[in-house]
Amino acid sequence: MVKSDFQTYRKFSKKLMAILRSYTELVEQASIDEAYMDVTEIIAERLQQRRSLAAEEKNIKGNTEQRTADEERKECICLADEIRRKVRETLGFTVNVGISGNKLLAKTASDFLKPDRTHTLFPDEIEKKMWPLPIGDLHGCGPASAGKLVQMGIGTIGDAAHADLRILCGTLGEKGGAYIWNSANGRGSRNVKAEREAVKGYSNETTLSEDIDRDNYEAEMPMRLRYLADKVSGRMQRDHIFAGTIGVMIKTDDFRRHSRQLKLADSTDNGDLLFEVSDLLMRQMLLGEDGIFAKGRTVRLVGISASGLDKGEYRQMSLFDPRFAEQNDAEPEKSRAEFPEQPAENMRDVWNREVQGMDSDRKDERPIHTGNIVFEGEDKRKTGEQIYPETDAGLSDSDREREDRLQEMLQKIRRKYGADALKLGKDRR
Repeated sequence: MVKSDFQTYRKFSKKLMAILRSYTELVEQASIDEAYMDVTEIIAERLQQRRSLAAEEKNIKGNTEQRTADEERKECICLADEIRRKVRETLGFTVNVGISGNKLLAKTASDFLKPDRTHTLFPDEIEKKMWPLPIGDLHGCGPASAGKLVQMGIGTIGDAAHADLRILCGTLGEKGGAYIWNSANGRGSRNVKAEREAVKGYSNETTLSEDIDRDNYEAEMPMRLRYLADKVSGRMQRDHIFAGTIGVMIKTDDFRRHSRQLKLADSTDNGDLLFEVSDLLMRQMLLGEDGIFAKGRTVRLVGISASGLDKGEYRQMSLFDPRFAEQNDAEPEKSRAEFPEQPAENMRDVWNREVQGMDSDRKDERPIHTGNIVFEGEDKRKTGEQIYPETDAGLSDSDREREDRLQEMLQKIRRKYGADALKLGKDRR
């Protein structure tokens, strides 16, 4: 085993992208070692220069359009070979280049015979070059989908291209079936995005080696969610981003996706809170009388998402965060990032107690606020009242501790801003 060195990978990735951008600004980086280039203008300019230098060009007879298409293809191959040589001589490693009229086919061509090769896959070459390939070689067709298609007798990309679209959709779902059919027929996006779009959310998912069902849920699901929550949280903290909505997603053994999400009262980047919320949502979706498991399905993929992003400019600090008391008058603008969000206390207990105590016809109408969290269902937002203890009578140890911290915070606020700065009603709101 050779230890990975991502610092070196990133260093050379930047150098590779710099070489590509020396030819055109229309470069879309797809991963650390892959990118798409739109060279339409470069090819047109080079062909024009060649024609202006070749006086005999005016006397050439024949199909002008066909001649132009052939010239463009030859010029593309020359450019690709030039880029490969420059990368090899400058950076010391090799790259494969795929050429076509859309990103899907160019990507497919780049995966042909390696290393240090240039391949083309234009629409008129699909039947000869792509259709004979195994269905698993189709970009975007994972091992599970490929296995299902092979069981149906669809063993090659050509088989999928000629299959009934309705059958594919019935087996892989509407989106999955349509994607396989369109991709097998060479249909893909031509749009190369020079600048990366602003991140709209963070997510991580994992395909399980063994399906999760009701019997092995407790042994398998929590640790998967913990791992995913830490990964998402780590990326958000690295980018100094907070999320206001947490979601979970699964893919069942029938290849259908299901999801639930929850909107927080205050955005967070805390891994513990992401785990707590995702655990609650996952139990809500899978367990129970109307859960996925009750329908006889098992889970083969699990994911966590964080959306509704902000940079923490307008985040509300909780009075119940004990570290709030550590801020002093000399540091009123101390960064909120130094006091990361703490998970709401006893969330599962509050959730279970309140939902189970509702009238059945009101369960989809009341919100439940527990500290910084507002629970939402898939389609309807639950609305309701915040829950705080009104008196000391009958308080649990955790509730009494919470009430003591509240009183301590109130005293600090009144000492700093005056006795009349804050008053509470009976319901402690």
